[in-house]
Amino acid sequence: MRINKYILGLAVGVLGLFSSCNTDVLGPLYNGTLENVSFDGSSLNVSVASDESSVVIPVTINRGVLKNASTIAFTAEASEEGIFSNDANGVITFKEGQNTATINVIAENLEKDQTYTYTLTLSDDAALTADTISGANQNLVCVIEVTREGDWTAWETWNEEGTADYYYSGVFLEDEDLNLSFYYRQHLTDENRYQFRLDNWGWGVSLILNYDEETGFVTIPKMFTGYDHPDYGEVWFADYGTYAGEEIYGTFDKETGIFKIPIVYYDTEGPWGDDYEEIWIDGYARPDLSSSLTYSGVLIDPQGKTFALGKLKLGKDVENALALIVDADADPSAVADALAAGEVEGTLVKAGDIQVPIEDGMSGTMQLVVAVISDGAVGSYTSALFEYYNGANPWKSLGMAYYTDDFVTSFFGKEMDGGEFIYNEPYTYQVEVEESVETPGLFRLKNAYAPVARRFMQEGGEKNFVIHAENPNAVYFLTQPIGLDFGFGEMSISSEGGDAIEYFAEKGMTADQVIESYPEVFGTLEDGVITLPAIPLTDEDDNPVLDDDENPIYYQGYLYDDEGGYYTGMHSAFKLILPTASAGVKAKAKSLAAARKFENGLKAFSRRCVKKHVRTTMGKFVFNKTHKRKR
Repeated sequence: MRINKYILGLAVGVLGLFSSCNTDVLGPLYNGTLENVSFDGSSLNVSVASDESSVVIPVTINRGVLKNASTIAFTAEASEEGIFSNDANGVITFKEGQNTATINVIAENLEKDQTYTYTLTLSDDAALTADTISGANQNLVCVIEVTREGDWTAWETWNEEGTADYYYSGVFLEDEDLNLSFYYRQHLTDENRYQFRLDNWGWGVSLILNYDEETGFVTIPKMFTGYDHPDYGEVWFADYGTYAGEEIYGTFDKETGIFKIPIVYYDTEGPWGDDYEEIWIDGYARPDLSSSLTYSGVLIDPQGKTFALGKLKLGKDVENALALIVDADADPSAVADALAAGEVEGTLVKAGDIQVPIEDGMSGTMQLVVAVISDGAVGSYTSALFEYYNGANPWKSLGMAYYTDDFVTSFFGKEMDGGEFIYNEPYTYQVEVEESVETPGLFRLKNAYAPVARRFMQEGGEKNFVIHAENPNAVYFLTQPIGLDFGFGEMSISSEGGDAIEYFAEKGMTADQVIESYPEVFGTLEDGVITLPAIPLTDEDDNPVLDDDENPIYYQGYLYDDEGGYYTGMHSAFKLILPTASAGVKAKAKSLAAARKFENGLKAFSRRCVKKHVRTTMGKFVFNKTHKRKR
C-alpha cells in the first residue's frame, strides 16, 4: 500500500502549523531541564473478543528530564464502577536516567456489546510544565475506550465474488488492483445489526464497519490505520459521526453495493482530512449516470431570448438531465439537490449540444449546472462558469500574457527519499489578460490558476484574477479567491500593498493615502511588465528574519485558506508580462515558461511558516514571530 505524501505532508501538519507554525514533529518536544510529563497519546481504543471478559492495557508516559528520579500523581475516572483498576495506585514513578514509564490498566467484568471509558489525568504539577513544550500539545489526559464484542455469526462472503474496491481520499493511495477480500456477519440477537470486514485495508489491517439496517447508518470504530509516520506518529481514523459525536454517518446502498463514508484521520494533535471515501462491492450491475459539460457560448434568438450554449456528455444509462443557470457563487451540489427535489425548475436537456435560457436581467459571471436525476435522487452533476453581459462587455482582451506565479506553486514541493525537501520553483505560463474599458490599468487574468491546478493534477483555478495598475508606480491586488482547494478551503492571495489598503481602510484611510504613506510595499508597471517589491521579513521585535544560511528572508504577499494565512512570494519572482511588452522581454518569458518544471501531486507546506501579520500602530508593521519549518 502506497502512502499519500500529499495528505501527510499537507494535512497532518496543518493543525499545529496554523496554531503555532512549528511543525518539526507532531509528538511532544521536551525541554531538557524540565519534567514535561506527557502521556504517549491522548486516546487508546481496545477491542476484546466476545469470549473474553477482561484485558490488561499498558499505558506509556514520557518525560523530558533524565537526571533525577521522580514521581507524578494522576487521577482515574471510570464510566462505570467495578470495571477498571490500575497497578500504579495513582502514582507514576520514573527512575534516574529513565524517560519512559508504563502503568497497566486492568479492565474486567466486561459485558458483550458494551463500551467502557477510563480517563487518566496527570496532576496539576505536570500541567504546570505545559507551556515549556514546543511543537505538539502536552497530553495531560489519556482516554481509554474498551469494547467487548457481542455474539455474531461466522464471517462469510457477501456474494460470490467476495471482493471489493476501496476508493481512498486520505492517507493511502489506491493501487491499480486492490482486490480486497470482503466479508460480513450478522448479530445473533439483533437481526438489524451487521458487521463488514475488508482485509488488507491500509497497511495490512482489517477495516471493520458496523451497519444498522434499521437506521441505515454505517460507522467505523476508532482504529489504527497500520501506518506509523516517522515524524507524526500513529495515524488513526474513524467515521465523522463516531469521531465528533454528531449524526453524520456513512451509508450503504444495497441496490448498488456502494458504501459512502465520511472519514476523519487523526493523531494526538486532532482531526484532519475529512472527506468521503467509498467501497464498491464487486458483482453488482451499476448504471452509468455520469455527466460532463463544456460551455461553448451565448445565443440570442430572433425573438430576443438569450441562451447559454454547451456540449453535454451523459453516461450510457442516462436519457436526459435538468439544466439551470445560477449565480457564479452558488454551490452546484446544492443546486442539483434542489432540482432533484423539485424546489427549482430546470430545462430538460439531452446529450450533445444544449441551450439553456438566461433569465432577463442576469449579467456578469454565471454558472451553468446540469444534474442527472435517477429515481428522485442526484446521480451526478456537472457545471461550468461563463460570462455574459447584458450590454457592452466592460473588459477588452489584450491577448496572451506571461504570468510568473510565486504565490502558490512555490509554496509546495517534494520530499526526497533521504528526507530532503525540494521546493518548487516559481511557475511561468501563458494566460489571457483583459483590461477594463472604463478604468485603464485595471487588468484581469482569465482563469488565472487553471494551469497551476492542472500541473498539480487537480481541478479548479477557473476564477479571474484582478490586478490594480491604474497607478503604474503603485501596483497591488486585493485579497481574492483563486479557485484552488487543496483540502483546507479555497485559497486566496493578496499582495502586501493590497493587504495594507484593506487594513488601513478600516482605520479610515483611502487607498491614495496608504500609497503615499507606504510606497515601498507597492509594485510597478514599467514597459509592459508588472513586478512586486521584495519586502524584508522581520520578527515581533522588528529584527530581520534570516534563513538557515543566515540570509535575509523576503516576501511579496500572502496565501490564505480556511485555516489561516502565510507569507508567500519568497522567491520575489511574481511577474506579469503584458502583450505590450517588448519582443525581447516576451521571448525571455517564453523560454522560461518552457523550462519551468516541478513535481506533480506531491506537496507540503513551505518551510517559511509564518502566520499573518498584525499591525498595532499606524506607520509601523508588527509581525508575529517567525517559525521556520524544518525537515
